[in-house]
Amino acid sequence: MKKIISIIILVATLTLVGYVLIKFSKKEESSTQTQNNQKITVVTTLFPFYDFAKNIGGDKVEVSLLLPPGAEPHSFEPRPTDILQISSADVFIYTGDLMEPWVDDLLQGIDSRDLIIIDASQEVDLVKTEHGHGHAHHDHENEDAHESDHEKTLELNNHYQESHLDPHFWLDFSNAQAVVKSIARALKNVQPENQELFENNAERYNLALSNLDQKYHQQLANCSTRKIIYGGHYAFGYLAHRYNLDYIAAQGFSPNSEITAQNLAELTEQTNQEKLNYVFYEELENSKIAEIIAKETNTETLPLSSAHNVSKKDLNENVSFISIMEKNLTNLTKGLNCNFKHE
Repeated sequence: MKKIISIIILVATLTLVGYVLIKFSKKEESSTQTQNNQKITVVTTLFPFYDFAKNIGGDKVEVSLLLPPGAEPHSFEPRPTDILQISSADVFIYTGDLMEPWVDDLLQGIDSRDLIIIDASQEVDLVKTEHGHGHAHHDHENEDAHESDHEKTLELNNHYQESHLDPHFWLDFSNAQAVVKSIARALKNVQPENQELFENNAERYNLALSNLDQKYHQQLANCSTRKIIYGGHYAFGYLAHRYNLDYIAAQGFSPNSEITAQNLAELTEQTNQEKLNYVFYEELENSKIAEIIAKETNTETLPLSSAHNVSKKDLNENVSFISIMEKNLTNLTKGLNCNFKHE
């Protein structure tokens, strides 16, 4: 009898232990599944990186753009909510010190040990150009009188002019491809179990960029003029170089850089000399400069977007970096009077 009772107690004990182990195993499994299903939080400073990360991560990421829709990025400064957002993110992507000089101080002020930081400018070779001022000049005689009003603008302009490095590197699509690869690497580090997904999405996106590059080469190969007169800041140097275009911007690297009457006269003269039909203006920015030149030269205006940022309407409609660049190509083909025939 005692033997039977002992056996019953042993069986009951083993059953209880087994039940506990199964429950614990299921709890661990549930916890792991929850962790795997949790989205990677990505914070980006500019729209191109926002779009890259969304396309690479798919439904595994939650991507935020720091810039408010339509905001000018060169003079942007983070708000306290932005700092909190970056500090709690898994991945932070920014353009580099030239475009966002505030990043270094911000990162020193937060605990970033678990934060993967991508300085996108480290993935490419920045171009040093003597045309970084975009043929814009400062009126030094009046500079002192306006110093209090323009102190921040002058500081920003000097930041770009001292280096002569063009920070708009994403407008060379081979550079954009390099950044896409770096974002895929970062996402794989956060979620190794989704490595294949991120790699496939990055490869697919880079193929789309490669096809876009080919379309630019084809459609801009045979044009009546290769001269772009641009009534905005110097943003398209990389694109112009890649497709052998002659690009002159009214302003320097910053949209806040000064433009003089003499500079406007030079751009007007070049437009007339080249017998251009179109002057380009900066989408999302004031088109006044281009309109002045167009009025003086009896030409029309066309927009070009450097894709730093997008409007609220475009953001809500999920406009993509590639669709913006396709619109640019359409306007360049028209504005430069390019003879392109679809095969």
